[in-house]
Order: sequence, then C-alpha cells, then structure tokens
Amino acid sequence: MTDINYIFLKVLAIVAIGYVLKQTKVLTIEHGKFLSRIVLNITLPAVILKTISTIKLDYSLFLAPLISLFHSVVVAVAAIFLFKKESAQNKGVALMSSVGFNIGLFAYPVILDLFGSSGLSIIAMVDFGNAFIVFGLSYFLGYIYSKKRSGEKLSIAGIIKLFATSVPFMCYLVAAAMNVCNVRFSGLPLEIIDSIAQANTAMAFIVLGLTLDFRFESSHWKLIGKVLGLRYIAGLTSGIILFMILPFPYVYRIVTLIGLILPVAMAIIPYSVEFEYDTRITATIANCMMIISFLLMWLLMMIIKPG
Repeated sequence: MTDINYIFLKVLAIVAIGYVLKQTKVLTIEHGKFLSRIVLNITLPAVILKTISTIKLDYSLFLAPLISLFHSVVVAVAAIFLFKKESAQNKGVALMSSVGFNIGLFAYPVILDLFGSSGLSIIAMVDFGNAFIVFGLSYFLGYIYSKKRSGEKLSIAGIIKLFATSVPFMCYLVAAAMNVCNVRFSGLPLEIIDSIAQANTAMAFIVLGLTLDFRFESSHWKLIGKVLGLRYIAGLTSGIILFMILPFPYVYRIVTLIGLILPVAMAIIPYSVEFEYDTRITATIANCMMIISFLLMWLLMMIIKPG
C-alpha cells in the first residue's frame, strides 16, 4: 500500500466514523452544524493564521487566487447560458451551485497530509480568491433569482458585511498583513494557535461524515446532473491544462488541479434557506460532490506522479 492510499484510507475512516455516529444517533446533523461552525470560526482560522503569516510569498503564490477567481467567473458565464431555459428557482440554485469550492472543510486536511506546509500554503492562497467567489459571486447569483428578494436592491454594504463577518476571510487579511510586515507569532500565542490548528483535520472530517446523506431525491436529477457535469468538466479541463503549462514545481501544479475539482462550498445551503430555494437540491448537490471530489482526488494522486 502506498503512502497516498494510506492517507486517503485514513481520511475515509475518519469520515466513516462521523457517518456511523450519525446513523447510530450518537451525534446528529445538528451536532454537525455546530461542529462546522467551530471548524470555520476557530480551528480553520488558526490554520490560516499559522500558514499564511509564515509562508514566503512569491509571484507564483499570488497567481493562485487569480486562478481561482478567473475560473469561477468563466464557469459562472457558462452556467448562465447552460441554465437559461430553467425556471427562476432552478436557475438560482444551479448558478449558485456552479461556483465556489469547499476548501476549508474538505481540502485543507487532505493537502496537509499529502504535501505538508508547502501544499497548504498553495491551497490557502487558492482559498483566498475562492472567498470572494463564495461570499460575493455565489451569493449574488442566488440573490438575483430569488422570489424573496424580488424588488429589493442588493446593497454594497450588505456584500461588505458578508466579507467582514467571515472569520476565515478576515484571518486571511490579518495573516497576509503580518507576512508583508514581517510580523510573526511566537511564544505562548504561537503555541495556542498551533494547538487549535492541530484539531482542524479530525474535526473537519467528522463534520463531513455527519453531513453525508445518501437519501437523494429522485426529482431534479437532470438539473443536478448538469451542475455536476459543468463543474467537473470545467474543473478537470482547466486543472489539467494548468498542470501541463504552469512553469512551477509539481506540488504547486497538482494542488492547483485538485483545487479546481473540489466540491461546492457548504455556504450554498444557508443561502438556499435565505433565498427560499429547495434545500433538498442544494444538499444533494453538495453530498454528490463530496463523494465525487474525494474519489477524483484519490484517482488523480494515483495517476499523476511527480516527474
């Protein structure tokens, strides 16, 4: 068994523990939601502060968030044409689900195990661009087709509030500023941040196990299939092209490729509640993508070796 297989089997085992705990009613989906808030607001920010504040920034890392931003904008344009004949409700769900990636909960722990701090710094920069997509573009695409928001104006202040109230996003800004100003954590603050960050991996995968649900609705499968097809065809195409043409080391190129095939951000579920969309559709999309992305990551790591 290779190290890659060992890592993915370990991840699968932790996710399975979360799923079994839910099935046996030891924990519930409500516990999963609570734990996800801890991950997003405590353990993940600690990882971000520890990683971004200490990495050596160069032009290749500044390219990572631009790749994430540009890819999602292109996919959003394609989605507008692909779903133009759908009803307003279906169009809102489809467009909102076509962009943005679940990097914090899904990718950070795997990338850390596979590539260590070097891979983590790359995916963290990809996630910096992704934050603008999740809290900006995805929200806007869901907003414009919502019946609840009909006649209301989307204010700039409202969008700014989304970013300002995102703990991970604000930690990106703080950590980046510290890096530029050559300020480092040390002593007790560093030990506290490091201790909290170490809890991120296990908690993130337990949360994924608690949120997995295989009771998919049979209706709307055509819409769901089109969303999945668009995301993975676009992600694999862009990722493989970038893997072949980017003049950077293997780790940078494979992490970028992985970053473009990750599942949709879990933010689409609370967005669906706010905009009064069918949350069963968004939950099914998110569940399907978690399974597909996990298998694709495993397959790509087995096929594409350092060369």
